[in-house]
Amino acid sequence: MSDDFIETIWAQYAVETEEHIEGIEALLVRADGGELSAEEISSLFRAFHSLKGLSRVMELGALEAVTHRSEDLLGLVREGTATLDKPTVDLLLRALDAIKVLRDKAVAERADGDKPVDLVKELEAAYRQVQSGGAVAA
Repeated sequence: MSDDFIETIWAQYAVETEEHIEGIEALLVRADGGELSAEEISSLFRAFHSLKGLSRVMELGALEAVTHRSEDLLGLVREGTATLDKPTVDLLLRALDAIKVLRDKAVAERADGDKPVDLVKELEAAYRQVQSGGAVAA
């Protein structure tokens, strides 16, 4: 592939991921102050899903891991198994912070960052907790 083509792909990745991140942040901030509609929760889920797919295509495993686990947790919210309560929103906002850092590194350096292992484990634990009938720990 030509260098121009690769640069075009990275530029598109940068724009698309920024749009998804801005949408996620706006919805999570709204959720932190009140309840989101089912449509808004679906939009939030789709934004994380899109980030996951874009990151997979660009072979950014760390970013994909965080977005995937966030998407899993939001899937339970979307299904009605979990609520988008304060602890869940706080966890997803922390995941979004990690996503921003990883995305910025990827766009600037064309490279994957270090997977935030503890955060991914925390997202996985929250998912398992909610799936078994509990709530996300504060």
